[in-house]
Amino acid sequence: MRLWVRQEERRPEPEPLRTNDARAFWVGLGGWMLGLAVVLAMLAVPGALDTRAALLTIGIGIALGVAGVIVSRRTGHDRRGSAAAPPPAPASPLTPPAAPAAPPLG
Repeated sequence: MRLWVRQEERRPEPEPLRTNDARAFWVGLGGWMLGLAVVLAMLAVPGALDTRAALLTIGIGIALGVAGVIVSRRTGHDRRGSAAAPPPAPASPLTPPAAPAAPPLG
């Protein structure tokens, strides 16, 4: 095994993976909501946990998840993915089709 590989021997870098960042944030938010439900259910048991710290942690997790969803939507990584070059935009259904070329007169 060599620690250094010359530039001409290196393999090309792989293309970045296309991801749906907003979906990942929504899954994380679902986990925090589940945690919130568990903490609220445990409020019925006195002295079971430090309620203030648990709710603070869950609140921060939910706030960061919402911020992640907002940022991923603003940057366009919610549907297109986070590849280096976005795919070409599909034709709009509101755009009328191009008119056929008229035959030359004369």
